[in-house]
Amino acid sequence: MSPALEVVFGKAKESSLKKIIGMCAGFVAAATIIAFAITVYRQNIPQNIATWGGWFVLDAVILLSMITAGNTKAYLIGGYTVGAGLVTIIVLTHRMVVWGSVEVTCLIGAAIAGWFGFLSRTPQITTILATITMFLAGFPTIVDAWYTPNPQTWWLWVTCAICSVITVATEEEWTIEHQLFPIASSVFNGLVAILVLR
Repeated sequence: MSPALEVVFGKAKESSLKKIIGMCAGFVAAATIIAFAITVYRQNIPQNIATWGGWFVLDAVILLSMITAGNTKAYLIGGYTVGAGLVTIIVLTHRMVVWGSVEVTCLIGAAIAGWFGFLSRTPQITTILATITMFLAGFPTIVDAWYTPNPQTWWLWVTCAICSVITVATEEEWTIEHQLFPIASSVFNGLVAILVLR
């Protein structure tokens, strides 16, 4: 085989391997959050509906904006959307809702950012605003992890942080619609993991 073909086939193999690894990271993230949802259900653990409901809606918005922008490898956010949706359904159907002033503030902030993202009609702006809003929706979880850390949930946050880092490492395009969410997810999940394990 000629050197030029070896380079082309070598890059194609590397690209295929990165895609497979990225896909596995998305599936592992989904499986981890589904396992967490089952744990929440079996042990009747109260969860923050503002966080999980907000994450579900925002994950879906980010997933759609990433796909609209041409990202065909949005496996991580796809996994998060499925998992957050399941946790939200469990929390709502089993009345395990935690709600207070922090949740109201975050919901208002999320709604404002979501509305501006919707009005922008560009996938990049929508991805930026929805990712920022993800942090707002996750703020009650950070507050809970700060004041009442639950080391029993470490595996959820550590696994999601690792899957996010893998997604960043395997993504070939360095654009907002490809990298912003995985980077933000790495930071958020890593922070919560540190807080619950301290």
